[in-house]
Amino acid sequence: MSYSHIFMLMDYDIVKGLILEGINLQLTFIWTYNDLFIMFLSTALAYRFRQITTKIQSVSDAKVGNEITWKKLREDYDKLCRFCKALDEQISYIVLLAFASDLFFILVQLCSSLKRMRNNWERFYFYWSFGLLILRTVCLCLIGAKVNDESIKPLPILNSVPSDIYNIEIQRLIQQIASTPVAITGKNIFSITKGLILSIAGAIVTYELVLVQFNGNALNGAPESTGRCPDYVYHSPTTMKIEPLDKTSKMEKPMTPVNRESATLPKVKTSLENHNSHKSFSKMLILAQVFGFLPAQGILGPDFRSLHFTWKSARVGYTVLTILGATFISGMQLYKIFAKGLDLMEANRFFFNFSGVIAGCLFLNLARNWPVLMKDWGTVELSITALACRFSQITARIQSVADAKIDTEIIWKNLREDYNRLCRLCRRVDEVISYIVLLTFASDLFFILVQLFNSLKQMRNDLERLYFYWSFGLLILRTVCLCLFGAKVNDESTKPILILNSVPSNVYNLEIQRFIQQIGTSEVAITGKNFFSITRGLILSIAGAIVTYELVLIQFNDSLLTSTPEDTGSCPVYV
Repeated sequence: MSYSHIFMLMDYDIVKGLILEGINLQLTFIWTYNDLFIMFLSTALAYRFRQITTKIQSVSDAKVGNEITWKKLREDYDKLCRFCKALDEQISYIVLLAFASDLFFILVQLCSSLKRMRNNWERFYFYWSFGLLILRTVCLCLIGAKVNDESIKPLPILNSVPSDIYNIEIQRLIQQIASTPVAITGKNIFSITKGLILSIAGAIVTYELVLVQFNGNALNGAPESTGRCPDYVYHSPTTMKIEPLDKTSKMEKPMTPVNRESATLPKVKTSLENHNSHKSFSKMLILAQVFGFLPAQGILGPDFRSLHFTWKSARVGYTVLTILGATFISGMQLYKIFAKGLDLMEANRFFFNFSGVIAGCLFLNLARNWPVLMKDWGTVELSITALACRFSQITARIQSVADAKIDTEIIWKNLREDYNRLCRLCRRVDEVISYIVLLTFASDLFFILVQLFNSLKQMRNDLERLYFYWSFGLLILRTVCLCLFGAKVNDESTKPILILNSVPSNVYNLEIQRFIQQIGTSEVAITGKNFFSITRGLILSIAGAIVTYELVLIQFNDSLLTSTPEDTGSCPVYV
């Protein structure tokens, strides 16, 4: 009985039992309603911000220069921000309670997961309830974060407003959006943004690690003796060759503004005929299609106009068969986990197989959008000749114009608009590949942590040690390279601001002021669905997480450092 402790103090009858069940139902409802309530309010607020963004976009497209119109838009945005702040003050305790209860019950479920389950029904109930807990927490974070996401969307539009309609009201609106973060908070202890999911996940993983170390029985399961060594999984980093850039950005001698623009354009067009992004990416696409991913057609064509996608093709059929095969293997691995219980090695294999299923689906969706994406990219290349390289070209052009002390606003306007177009392209590319970025970092970090766990086990011979250090070194190298190369987009996008701030006063004008304002208020970077941005600081964050994990393992796994692995007829699996 669920209420045995109560009926030990009073006599039992059906009425009392029904009353207690009714109360329990109410408590269950309010626990769920807290989350739904926050989601509903966040959705409504996000919708209002989206409406204002749509109005700003329409006014900008119509090139309305009337300050009264822009003043009304700014006041509408300000009213909505003030309402959001007032609403947050009223519901912040509810937000705090909702997140605290969700996190608490997730940790309780994790603790229960270490106990032996008696039958399949108990296992089914655990996975079902735990899955719902994770799902509701993720939905709460994602939907709640929409308020913050939608509140900053007008900024790129405002930075793209033509110079002839730019006015003080637009400038004030840009400053307000850039300097005043808008979000639902838990009594200002935290803000609901997409990055909050990673913070919660980190807390959960740390808690689970400590639990696992105090429950050694969960780690004692040895791989079954099959008379053979398990397969080693090797991941070779795929590199993409970047074609050499043309030298149009290097000015050998001072030129007049008119000659500068006219001389650059033919060189850019000539370069595009030989070194366009479509040709640079074609090698990468061919390699992907050999293994059953990215089934776009026309990748060997001369430019992006030859690209197309159709479901009725052998490449798509090959991709679908690849995904179905990975799904079948993942399903069998999941069945084994349900039948024999979950351990680290089985989770490792399932994660690897299932990440292949996700990657296949993501790349299939990317193939559908690839022709349009390359078309947008090609359009940008007509005016400025893969993202970090293009930002460095714009920086070089800005430096040459600044050194020549050119004060013509049209030249600076062209430079600012080129930079703005490249920023928009970067955001579009990020929208298309952000799930792939998220999956890549998650899988790399997961396998690094698995390797660290394996490092605490006694190794039997030098060959095993050599393989471990080799595979672990490759994992670290590919992750560091991914961070450094990905961070180049952010690094190159901020370099022009140093040059612009050094422009002489007799050259300084409104276009330069807008340029500085745009770079200072808009972060340009590749992201993992806005959960994190690929910057150089991300390496330190990943290193901190790895060190924390290793310290926990060393602290609570002294036995693994001194014991010798049992001879089970199989070899440990290193990734």
